[in-house]
Amino acid sequence: YDFEMEKLWSCGLTDSVSFVSDIELHTKFSSHQTVPSCVTAIRLADSLSEQNRYLEAIQHYQMAIRQMKSAHNPTARDGGGQTEEERMKDNDIRLRLATCQYKMKHYKSAIETLEEIFKHPKGNCPVKATALCAALHHRFGRNRIAAKYYKDVVRQCPLAVEAINGLLQIGVKSSEILSLIPPDILTKHSWLSVWVEATEQMELCQFKGAVTLLQSLPEKVAMAWTMLFGTTLISKSNAGMSHCPSLSCNIFSCL
Repeated sequence: YDFEMEKLWSCGLTDSVSFVSDIELHTKFSSHQTVPSCVTAIRLADSLSEQNRYLEAIQHYQMAIRQMKSAHNPTARDGGGQTEEERMKDNDIRLRLATCQYKMKHYKSAIETLEEIFKHPKGNCPVKATALCAALHHRFGRNRIAAKYYKDVVRQCPLAVEAINGLLQIGVKSSEILSLIPPDILTKHSWLSVWVEATEQMELCQFKGAVTLLQSLPEKVAMAWTMLFGTTLISKSNAGMSHCPSLSCNIFSCL
């Protein structure tokens, strides 16, 4: 049965996964048969998540985690009674669970779920989990913790612009951010240091400085980014998120 479910999933037939899994779950529960497998719960949760049915997906991910926990090898040397392979799988399911909790705006629950991943330093923590944890702490104004996680993301993925943006938004200096990126990456992607410094200028509402930096890039790229920065600024202002004193001298007037 697990093989059949995996085949449906690998073929992209998510509606079939949802339909078949749902029937199997209810049939086995109502007939007092063995609790459905972990694979069934995971694939049903994945399918529900793709359909934006996050609350139902959360329930089935939690079921899968409980089943995995009860099946852990008690003789494993790893601290929690898990092998490395089991831990990686467990982390992956917890990340999917936390993502659904984030989508449902259950932010505190999402943080608690992610913290289970970070409890074991030797575990393989997905970069996506680190990035999500950073964004959640940032949302709650825990900037010191958010910065720690954002920096971990940049160290592992130097082109992770979301993490770089997050660091700049909470006041980390561009020089410190660039120090996290290997020199060969900065050389290969020469635009990166310009973009980081220009974005910092934007966050400080130093529009002329931002435009000056962007003008060192090829004309089409500079113009596209300048327009993007300006649009972002206006969007933030309309949403009440901009800390800039006035839009009368916004970035467009610096062109």
